[in-house]
Amino acid sequence: MRFFRWVLALGGFIQRGPFFFRIWYAFVGYWIGSVIDNYLYSFFKGKSGMGSERAYGSSSSSQNDLLRALMTVFAHVIHADGRIMHSEMEYVRNFLRTQFGGSQESRGEEIILQIFQQKKAMPVAQWERNVAISCQMLAMYMPSHQRIQLMQVLIQMAKVDATIAPVEIQALRFIATYLGLGAHLVDQLLGGTYSSSQSYSSFNSLDEAYRTLGISSSATDDEVRKAYRKLALKYHPDKVAQQGEAARDAAAAQFSKITEAKDRIYAARGMK
Repeated sequence: MRFFRWVLALGGFIQRGPFFFRIWYAFVGYWIGSVIDNYLYSFFKGKSGMGSERAYGSSSSSQNDLLRALMTVFAHVIHADGRIMHSEMEYVRNFLRTQFGGSQESRGEEIILQIFQQKKAMPVAQWERNVAISCQMLAMYMPSHQRIQLMQVLIQMAKVDATIAPVEIQALRFIATYLGLGAHLVDQLLGGTYSSSQSYSSFNSLDEAYRTLGISSSATDDEVRKAYRKLALKYHPDKVAQQGEAARDAAAAQFSKITEAKDRIYAARGMK
């Protein structure tokens, strides 16, 4: 991987001029190439998975910059409808815990809460410019398949309240565009084309949400809360953390589903 030093050294050597100057140009090219090689190597050595710390580089400052860029993208989707849902924040925590480990979970949550505060005092145009820059930064270090994975994660997060509002779809398209994937990818991942007035729901009916929680539509608000808490405790990914990654992923998927159901029912009943 460390080849820039030799390419630039050769480029310097073949320049026209006296032999001494060609040697000097080669030396300068080798030095500049070494800087580039070392920088790239620090980012890409041992690269594995979409969110591992090594995939984003070993430099703590680079990790913080990329984590902030990632949290900015998450914040853009979460706050697109003007609300910060508990279920969406829990999804972010699970994502950080799974992809980066517990050491980055609290750091990522701290960063995204700071971003929410900064966004309140920021003009819309400036905020969107920040999101675009964050997307472009992520695109520099993530190959296309990882960026597609990221879009899938963002869509799943937007779906945790069972309905993706038009403003959330617009936010997802904005991100996909600046990630270099194209806005059309969002419609492909959602399985259809959505206009500015359409919403996407992962449940075909409210009855499906009730069935997911194992209760009927005649259940009281307290019974809804009790059913959700029981299932959330049962399927929380931390409960099966010692059983391996497959068990954890399965629990996370089920946990996401019951959270979607809860939020759909809460919204329909006006519960908080």
